[in-house]
Amino acid sequence: MKNTILCDVRNQDEFIDIVKSISPDVIINCIGILIEGSNLDPENAIFINAYFPHRLMSLA
Repeated sequence: MKNTILCDVRNQDEFIDIVKSISPDVIINCIGILIEGSNLDPENAIFINAYFPHRLMSLA
């Protein structure tokens, strides 16, 4: 899609640069790790489901 930006939110530097460069008026968090993924990689699930929303809030 023409207006789509893909990035790995675990790469904090890249993610922060993208958010700052587009300076959005609204940020909607649609990212989450489901139970099966959480069981396979708990550390990733904790980052994405618990830490990342706070990171978004601090950028907003």
